[in-house]
Amino acid sequence: DFQTPFYDLFSGDDFNTVDAGFIEPAIEFACIADVNVTLGDNCTAVITEDMVLTGLSGCIDDFIIDVDGTGTNVVSGCGEHTYMITLIEDGEEVYTCWGTIFAEDKTDPVVECPDDVSDVTVDFALQTLQGSLDGTEDIIELNDYSCFQSFFEPTDGEYLYDLIEFTVPQTDVYNIQVATNGFGSNFAVFQGAFNEDDPCQNILGGSDGAYFVDPFGVNAFLDQDYRIALPLEAGQTYTIMISDGLSDFGPGTDYIIGVVSDNGGTFSAPFSAPAPVEVTLPLFCDDLDLVEITEPMTYMVNADGSIMPGSISAELAAILDLTGYPDVSDNCGPVLVTVSDLVEPAGDCGDITITRLFAVSDRADGLCIGDPRTDECTQTITLTLPTIADLIIPPFTVTIECDEEFPTDGSVGGPADNPAASITGYPFLLTASGYVDLSDNYCNLGASYSDEPRI
Repeated sequence: DFQTPFYDLFSGDDFNTVDAGFIEPAIEFACIADVNVTLGDNCTAVITEDMVLTGLSGCIDDFIIDVDGTGTNVVSGCGEHTYMITLIEDGEEVYTCWGTIFAEDKTDPVVECPDDVSDVTVDFALQTLQGSLDGTEDIIELNDYSCFQSFFEPTDGEYLYDLIEFTVPQTDVYNIQVATNGFGSNFAVFQGAFNEDDPCQNILGGSDGAYFVDPFGVNAFLDQDYRIALPLEAGQTYTIMISDGLSDFGPGTDYIIGVVSDNGGTFSAPFSAPAPVEVTLPLFCDDLDLVEITEPMTYMVNADGSIMPGSISAELAAILDLTGYPDVSDNCGPVLVTVSDLVEPAGDCGDITITRLFAVSDRADGLCIGDPRTDECTQTITLTLPTIADLIIPPFTVTIECDEEFPTDGSVGGPADNPAASITGYPFLLTASGYVDLSDNYCNLGASYSDEPRI
């Protein structure tokens, strides 16, 4: 055994004698009165004893740091906070002190623009009715009646037919699609009831061809689609006739009818209630009013990018629902998002380009001092020109009862008492803004017509 000499070079007041001959220094330290910290992720900072203590000497078992009386050592949010630190020795609190923490945000917000777009997804309200011809229906010979002898004449022979009666609560233009799995199917719409002794009485129109345009998903059977736009009057009863030739009849002909109105009108039962259906359509030049932001508009998001309730206008939300929202993030929120457009037309024959600027700035609630930190990005929105291929052509043959009054076209297309195109049908487009009759110019498209001599 041996003993190492210990030389006391300080006064005895600076030491406490402990067991085993060791001498422990007295606890000496001070709290820093004012501490500055930079906030990190989630707008927080962890406070440690090294950040708030100075001159610490002696042995301490533990430290307890309490920020703003929350029971944690985490600072949350910009501005001034208070802290208290308690020193623990042998399980007992031996000393406390406190000070002030000033927290600052020095992290830039980040914005990522939505993808560039040239088409948008629009909700349409679709009503449907499904049925089938099972062989128990009444029979008609369509070719016996002139109103069914059109460009695509029905084949000779007998046809089974179903009748669907309905009313409309408001006057509107209703767009009808019919799809069947029968190859000789035909459909017509009548004002009032169907008269089996005079099937052409009160006929409004029908299908004389197959259109393979199916934007609403009505064509569940991947067969023929018929589409016709009809101005129907509120309170009137109408009848749809669906027929299919007996020569084509096998296990049964299934059909589905889809209805979309121009202005919110509906068909009564047995049609289903309107349900939203998403349709993706190109942006044409006349859709500019649908997607353009004419002056800078703003809204607020939280640090995680979620939109703060009540901060975005209905007008701006409707536009961004179509063209896309940016992804915004920041360590501290809220963040102000400013949206503005620069519109660049490319002449009469070019596309319209919208350059959309999303500029974001933090410190929007004023709690973090200093100039806002910013970021920005741009999105390109392209509005194209339609082509002839985008047009849907009206029925080849329209039946008009000679004893009924109908609009005439004056000297536009032929004799003054000829039916106007408004009753026989215009070529039309299905656009992101809705249905558009080509009764006037649309973007780069125009149409004129003339009537052949009466037969």
